Amino acid sequence: DKVNNNRVYTNLNIIEDRGDVGDCYTCQPPVTDFSITNLDGEEAFDILEEGPLRATIKIATKLVLPKSISQNGNSRSEETITCPLLIYISLNALSPRVDVRVIFENKAMDHHLRVGFFPRIPTEKVYVGGHFDIIERESRLPNGQEWLEKPSSIQPFRNFVALKDKNGGIAIFARGLL
Repeated sequence: DKVNNNRVYTNLNIIEDRGDVGDCYTCQPPVTDFSITNLDGEEAFDILEEGPLRATIKIATKLVLPKSISQNGNSRSEETITCPLLIYISLNALSPRVDVRVIFENKAMDHHLRVGFFPRIPTEKVYVGGHFDIIERESRLPNGQEWLEKPSSIQPFRNFVALKDKNGGIAIFARGLL
């Protein structure tokens, strides 16, 4: 916690890649799928700024991803391709937030990439920015036993996601794809 200095958040900004055989509306994993994250490879760290008002580090890594879906569409291909990934993390002395910029060079097909934030805050509600209001959602997935499609943990938001408990909280603001 940058402001109160009494809480440490871990498992933030984890880049995860998974296969996708769905259409343009629905993300659907292949029958045999696996996850690849930025935690799986080697990372190089560089300090770009180190001053009294601002500090920035650059993390450079590569995601080695399956090039596409296999010919039968049931799994990801065995052929791989390397996709460079850069993460810039900045702290500003006059701001309570941590700024993160992610640059990914996508060379793979049939996959989806997402950024995960898992702060381990016990809560039943999540708040997300919608087009015209703030939407309150349950933090747990519904059972969906009789649904045609299984419930998905992938949910849309417009510009932020926030959660809190009695000791504080965290908000993730996103500008989207640039």
